[in-house]
Amino acid sequence: MKAKKIIFIIIVFLLGLGYGGFILMKNTISENIKSDESEVKNSWVELKNNIIIKNNKLIDSYSSDKLLVNIVSLALQSNKEIKKSEFCNLDIVEKEFYLNQELLSFKLSNSKLNVSLNTLIEKYNQEVLLFNRKYRSYPNRFFFKRFGYKEKEFFYLKYGEENKNPKKKKEDILNSFGI
Repeated sequence: MKAKKIIFIIIVFLLGLGYGGFILMKNTISENIKSDESEVKNSWVELKNNIIIKNNKLIDSYSSDKLLVNIVSLALQSNKEIKKSEFCNLDIVEKEFYLNQELLSFKLSNSKLNVSLNTLIEKYNQEVLLFNRKYRSYPNRFFFKRFGYKEKEFFYLKYGEENKNPKKKKEDILNSFGI
């Protein structure tokens, strides 16, 4: 009888310890998720603000030129999409892709600005890579989904260079991994 009581106490203690460990792990992962997402968000805000500045300069510079009306239109569309976004998405990257293509076709690309933007893109994509790796790992994936987090989108573009359409590029990358 005494042995059963001791075993019962040990089982209750171990269950309590296991539950406490689970809660501690959940809270730690939750804080890490918030911190990691914050890093992605900060990088995105810096990149998107610089894209908006670039697009505003294009709008100001070319709004009176009838030949460059498409550039102004694309810059306006891109700014509208960027301003309402919390994180990067393929629609934004695709609009910037077409704008970049137009600028290249008219040889209007600003190399200093492109280098600056491309550096910010590399920083942003690095943050996304780190976040997505953690998102895909066990047990993080369970908690990420449970807390409503999603993988973040890469910015598939290099300014001032010929690029593949970002939607096609993403499709090619996923196909190369058999996804």
